Amino acid sequence: LESFLVGGWVLVGLVMFFHGRRGRAGEPPGCRHASLVFAILAAFLAATGLAAKINSAPLVLLPLLVVRGWRYKLAYLSCASAFLALWLIPDYGQLERMAGWVKGLATHTQRYGSGETGFLDARSYVHNALALAGKNLPYFLLITGSFVLAALARLRARKVPDGARGNESSDILLAVSGCQLLQFLITCKFQESRYLIPGMGLAGLDLLLLLGTGTFVFAEPWLKPVALVSGLSGALLAVSQITSLHDRTAAHLKVLAAGENFPGRPRRIYSYGASSPYYAWYFGNSFSGRHYGDLIHRMVPASDRIFFYSNFAGNYLNYRGPVNQSA
Repeated sequence: LESFLVGGWVLVGLVMFFHGRRGRAGEPPGCRHASLVFAILAAFLAATGLAAKINSAPLVLLPLLVVRGWRYKLAYLSCASAFLALWLIPDYGQLERMAGWVKGLATHTQRYGSGETGFLDARSYVHNALALAGKNLPYFLLITGSFVLAALARLRARKVPDGARGNESSDILLAVSGCQLLQFLITCKFQESRYLIPGMGLAGLDLLLLLGTGTFVFAEPWLKPVALVSGLSGALLAVSQITSLHDRTAAHLKVLAAGENFPGRPRRIYSYGASSPYYAWYFGNSFSGRHYGDLIHRMVPASDRIFFYSNFAGNYLNYRGPVNQSA
């Protein structure tokens, strides 16, 4: 699904980039309806992304900010609503349940609608924001720097006669990076890097607008050191992630090796996304605070040989809670 989302939002970015180029070049003869075509195409892609993942919601605002004229904005909203309704036809019977789930996300302080009632916990939110920015430092620097440069370009344009003309690049970049930052701030509540993937699909559009339009010549002395810092941080991040993956693989192999020491008593290990009733029971029980752990442990045959790996905590659990990995 994540790969699909990246591809979808890359397409959105390309459509917006060429729409912006058409705007800078002026309206060519015979292309009177180009904005309408852009609105319909962007509506289809954005609605598809939203139907696939609700964390795409901040980015759905993007074409609305970019397209000019209330007629085309209304066309975008209408088409996006229609396409979204079509995508949700198989889930119409679950819409009430889905609405309740979304309400839980918005009205509770922890991930997936858990925790105390409230929008967010300030202390955990700041911690999550710092951790998420650190894990995705190149992306965070890109969208933050893009937003600052686009805002500076708009301020400079106001001081120059006719400066608003030909400034579509800074307008689009301001909208793109603003929506990406909004998605980042929302994702900080859950501290999951994979929820940033829709916004990351538009990172190429940020770079095209920064480097391929000539709008930000005034920032060239800054762009080179920033690009160098971003490249180095990206390389360090890649090394860190490879090291973490190596350590996790070693932990998996250690547990699997421990299971082989019990002839005739193999152990089963399930992870996130496993299609299994055992995992479904574990997943539901974990969201109840493991309230039913002892009951499920008694009900499930050989539950002492069934384990689950938590991608969030990086440890192994059974129905009752975390287990000693070396046991």
